[in-house]
This record gives sequence, structure tokens and C-alpha cells, in this order.
Amino acid sequence: MGSLNPHLDAAQLERFRNGTLTPDEVLFVAGHLGECVECRTVIDVEGDTRRLWERLNSSAAADHLREDELVAYVRGTMPEAEADAARAHVAECEICAEDVADLEQVRDSMKVTSFPARRWLPYAIAAALAIVLFASLFVGTRTTIVQQPPVVEQSPTPAPTPAPATAVEPNPVVTKWRAIADVALQRGAIERPAIVASLQSGNETMRGPEASSEARVIAPVGLVVDEVRPEFRWKGISGSSAVVSVLADADVVTRSSSLSVESWRPGKDLRRGVTYTWQVALTTEQGRTIVPAPPEPPARFVVLGEKPHRELQEALAWIDDPLTRGVVCAHFGLQQCAVDELEKAGHDALATSVREWTN
Repeated sequence: MGSLNPHLDAAQLERFRNGTLTPDEVLFVAGHLGECVECRTVIDVEGDTRRLWERLNSSAAADHLREDELVAYVRGTMPEAEADAARAHVAECEICAEDVADLEQVRDSMKVTSFPARRWLPYAIAAALAIVLFASLFVGTRTTIVQQPPVVEQSPTPAPTPAPATAVEPNPVVTKWRAIADVALQRGAIERPAIVASLQSGNETMRGPEASSEARVIAPVGLVVDEVRPEFRWKGISGSSAVVSVLADADVVTRSSSLSVESWRPGKDLRRGVTYTWQVALTTEQGRTIVPAPPEPPARFVVLGEKPHRELQEALAWIDDPLTRGVVCAHFGLQQCAVDELEKAGHDALATSVREWTN
């Protein structure tokens, strides 16, 4: 494992997915994933989680230990009488025995002595492993019968006893994102996604005459947007007219008419998954100026791809609490959405860390 390569190789990542790493290798790979944005982006964590969920869900059966009981049993926090009963059940039940073995393997490979619920990861392990650990621990759904309280007779005619109700299982989408939110809270910050970092790299300059110090582009700059017709905003020169040009690979894909205002939306959809550059031509009696102007770098942004757009919409449709919604937005690089939700949740430190992506 002592490679000079700064990133994990394909074999290491595949063994990580398959669970065939030794405990020491797990610590190495997980530690690297916790610090390396690039390596995390090449893992199809969502796909792996879904496949594991479907596999475990297909083997669901009645009368098994619940997920919270499994965790308490492995942690050794279950009361003695319940632990004896659980031990007897595990000895007879192949499914629960496999669940216990999986939990013990994860616990031992992580070399952690405490295993608190909802805080599955040490500081060095990032959100990708939180999702994998979530799948290992909690996606084996089982139907649980809720014990109803006894019915008290109010008259000589006894009231009918309600039929047993089936408990609502945790939604895997919600549980996954709340696990990632737990990691963000533990770390106290949300790091800048690789896609946002790539939009802000380099010092390439735009062609054109130098702009007035008051003229500048405002948004979107160095960001991911989910709208296919985003709003472009800039600060112009007093008395100027403006023409906005949006380019992809140096080709103009759409252009505004002459504008007297300082915002504009394109009249046609931009393509998802494409990185764009935009600029504003300001015309006054003194001449024509392009912003951003040298030596400022070009104003880049990317429209969120089709697959992550669907994942984003699915997550936001299920999740109500602003903390988790903010973490979802941050995961997909949507800075303003993340800041708004995190501030609404009262987590100013996390909101500040996201705001600093573009500083």
C-alpha cells in the first residue's frame, strides 16, 4: 500500500467496494478517501448502496432482530436478559448471524471501541464511507409488528381491539443523507466539491480591453447551477448597454439582445453537464468594454448533469429538515442553496465553510 501514486488505484477501489480489504488496508483506503476529493468522486457510492439495499431487501423475513437491537448487541449495550435472548436467536437465525458478523467486521476493521448510533464514522473517514457503512448497518429492512396497548373497557360492551399495525421502515434516501449530515457536523465544515474547485482553477484571461473598476460579473461565477436557464447578474458602467454572451468550448451558444438592465436569463435551455463561460460586453459613448477583463479569470459555471439533477430532486422531495437539505445541496455543489438551508437550520459554521468555497 506504500505506492508513490497520490491516488488510489482501480484495484484498491474495487477491493474497497467488495469488502475484501484487510483491516489495515481498510484504514488506509478509508483515510485516503476522507482527504481526497478526486478519489471519492470516482466511486459510484449511490449505485453500490442501491444494489446492496435491493439485495438485502429481497431476503427480508419476519421475526428478526431489529436494526437498533443488532447495533446494541454488537456494541454490548443490550441489557443482560435481552442479550441472552438475542444470543439464542442469533444462534438459530442465519440472517441475523450474518448481520452480526458484518457489524462486527466493520467495527473491528475501523478499530473503534465505541459505536454510537447515527455517528458511525471517525473524523478521518468521509461521507463516501458513511454511505457504505450505512448500507452495511441499516439497509436490511424488515417488517416489524408494533405492539398495541391493551384496550380498556369503557362499557359492558368491550371495544374492538385494533389490528396490529406495520411500522414504517426508515426511508433509505433520508437515512443516507442524514448520515452524511452527521459527518459534516462532526467535522464542523463542508469541503469544496471537486467540480467547484475545477471551475476556479487556473489563471486564464479573457480577451478584450480592460474594464472599469466598477464593472464586474456577479453570478454565476465558479459555481454549479441546477437551473437550465440561470439568471446572469453583473455590475455595469453607468449609462452603458450590455450584451451577454454564453460560450461552450469557445463557441457562442446563446447571446442576449442589447440590455439596459443588469440581469438576464437565456431564452433557451442550456445543456446539463456542460461547463460554460460567459462575459458581458458593455457599450458607452467612450467605447466598448468586456467583463470579466484581464487579468481576471473567465467566469465559468456548470449546469448540473442529468443524473445528479434527478438524485438532487429525489433527495429534496423526501427531506424536510434544513440541515440535511443544506448538506444535499452542498454535495452537488449548489452553494447558495446550501448556505440558505444551513443558515435556516442555525448551523452558521457550516454555512460559512460553504460560503468560503468561492473566496
